[in-house]
Amino acid sequence: MATIDLRAGRKAKSSAAYASACAHLAAGMALLDESDWGSQYELTFSLWLERAECELLTGNFETAEQLIVGLLQRAESKVDKAAVYHLKVQFHVAKSENPQAVDSALTCLRLFGIEFPAHPTQEQVRAEYEAVWQTLNGRPIESLVDLPLMTDPELQAAMQVLSVLGPPAYFTDFRLFCLQVCRMVSVSIQHGTSGAAAHAYGYWGAMLGPVFHRYRDAHRFAKLACDLVEKHGFIAYQSKAYYAMASVAFWTQPIASVIDFMRTGFRFAIERGDLNFACLGMHGCVTGLLLRNDPLDAVWRESEMALDFAREAKYGDAAHMIVSQQRFIATMQGRTATFTTFSDAKFDEATFEAQLTGNCMSLTIAWYWILKLKARFLSGDYAEALAAAGRAKPLLSAVAVTIELLDYFYYTALTVSALCENASADEQSGWRDLLTAHREQLREWAENYPPTFADKHALVSAEIARLEGRDADAMRLYEQAIQSAREHGFVQNEGLAHELAARFFTARGFDTIAHAYLREARRCYLRWGAAGKVRQLEQLHPHLRDAPVPASPTTTIGTPAEQLDVGTVLKAAQAVSGAADRGRACRRRAWLAHPVPERRTTDRRRSDEQPRPCRGHAARGGRVSGRASRIHAPLRDADAAKRDP
Repeated sequence: MATIDLRAGRKAKSSAAYASACAHLAAGMALLDESDWGSQYELTFSLWLERAECELLTGNFETAEQLIVGLLQRAESKVDKAAVYHLKVQFHVAKSENPQAVDSALTCLRLFGIEFPAHPTQEQVRAEYEAVWQTLNGRPIESLVDLPLMTDPELQAAMQVLSVLGPPAYFTDFRLFCLQVCRMVSVSIQHGTSGAAAHAYGYWGAMLGPVFHRYRDAHRFAKLACDLVEKHGFIAYQSKAYYAMASVAFWTQPIASVIDFMRTGFRFAIERGDLNFACLGMHGCVTGLLLRNDPLDAVWRESEMALDFAREAKYGDAAHMIVSQQRFIATMQGRTATFTTFSDAKFDEATFEAQLTGNCMSLTIAWYWILKLKARFLSGDYAEALAAAGRAKPLLSAVAVTIELLDYFYYTALTVSALCENASADEQSGWRDLLTAHREQLREWAENYPPTFADKHALVSAEIARLEGRDADAMRLYEQAIQSAREHGFVQNEGLAHELAARFFTARGFDTIAHAYLREARRCYLRWGAAGKVRQLEQLHPHLRDAPVPASPTTTIGTPAEQLDVGTVLKAAQAVSGAADRGRACRRRAWLAHPVPERRTTDRRRSDEQPRPCRGHAARGGRVSGRASRIHAPLRDADAAKRDP
């Protein structure tokens, strides 16, 4: 009868009927006693393990923990112990106990002779990174799909534990994540394919682009992961492979493809009861919709479904991440108390921030501050935006492979550009380095995939040209940012480029041109659904209140009655570049003495070259410093990070 209950429980579990599965498995366990651990070990162990997993999936953490403790005391083989530790790591992750999850995984790996430091050094990561390429030995990445299956059961068990170590390692020490992924890839190339190997290739792809600047190889490895799970039916790893593919696609493919991959991964996660990756997939969809500048009301609806799911799954960090996105959306829609706060009748910004403590993943905290940076810049509260950037800076390793890194580089650069002219000489000197680093990072991404990144790079470049007094270049770059954003459907980014161009022309006394740009900015924000942003523009520029909202225009500035022909714009450019205000020139003298340098060459790296760290800057005490620094943890000494001014 206990065997029948085990079969029934597994069948219910495969149908995601976890409560029913728990009932069947508990009934089977009730038919056995302590003596059966000796006489019917396999049956008893299976009943306990299956029930522990189902209790975890239903959110019964206390019962799941009791079963896991009992299993660890009774498991006989290293393979069985690994199966229990695999579940124990998932248990800790579900409770946002990532340090405990790492400790459990490292304890298990030592059973197999695998010693990992909890906090590896830069040199250890570099050695593992180089070992991967040496092991590949020039073979085409695509050829790995034909490797034989891994057959050693102990090696398979160790790989499964290494696989589940990935998320908590990422959230506790990014170098450990890099070390773990590199080792998994090397082992897979040497010893054959498994589901965990497919997961490793996906993780490896997610790292290769933003961390090691090898975007083409990143896509090839992520595709390899998806091909392997489909070829061999590694259904337990399908959601993970497609989530990794989505993460890579942010940097290399249209955002529509990203969202498709996220939704596919979510479906696979639901089928397998992988609640962690299901929550991450739903959050990723909301992220993609925001990045694509979809209408905010539609994004809000998606976020509500995601939040309901995360709360039902009791995944606290995922819920916090989605709430952060919702506060940004609500602010842009004008549904918060003011346009410069996330607070409203049901949400208190200060209380929420107080909850972002060590109990939350660093990723969760970093994403919140990046969203606040973005919101405060768009509201015109540049001091608060700068402070938010300073809070995000120490946590950048947590977002090292995520698309949120784009918003950090983009909006920090725009914030500094907005503040720079009225800053002290010392601040300007530091911010020159910051703008250099951020523009060059945006350039790298724009050169790799122009449709998503070119408008952002152009707008930051326009702001730098404005600061340096290169007015004709600034005008050209504002237009380039507008046209690129419009061509690829980024209506919010187009509106922002119009708004900053209007500010440029207003400062030079060209009110007619500025008003035309402002009308286009208002039109874009209306299309985006940002009523709060539209209200702000109308308060600052009352003449916009009665402005018509034309259909999508074919020219940049104005409606047909307001259009300026090319000749007019060229004359304006000549006048602007030839009539610099003396007072403004004096304020810029310190800036122009050390202009931001341009990089004219594209860095192309081969597989045998050393990785180059991503560019960034340092911060202390909530202030953003201009010194360019290397932000990615695998290639940076942690102590050096503390010494950065």
